Amino acid sequence: MYFWAVALLMFILPMLFIGVEAYFLGRSAGLLALIGKWFVFWVVGIRLFTAGLRQAIQPRFTAEDIFGIKSGEAFI
Repeated sequence: MYFWAVALLMFILPMLFIGVEAYFLGRSAGLLALIGKWFVFWVVGIRLFTAGLRQAIQPRFTAEDIFGIKSGEAFI
């Protein structure tokens, strides 16, 4: 599940949006500008937003699985 979420946010959705915008705008914007815009939006913006949202909703995952902290003090 995690692999597909990362693949979707880092590769599939940016390429889809680049293709759609390039098709409808017809090269009025440079390809490098489109790649930069959609890469920053999906990979930096949405991916980090969802990671922060998961951390706020489920702090136990980060504390236990990543840092190895078992006490409940880290969940606050």
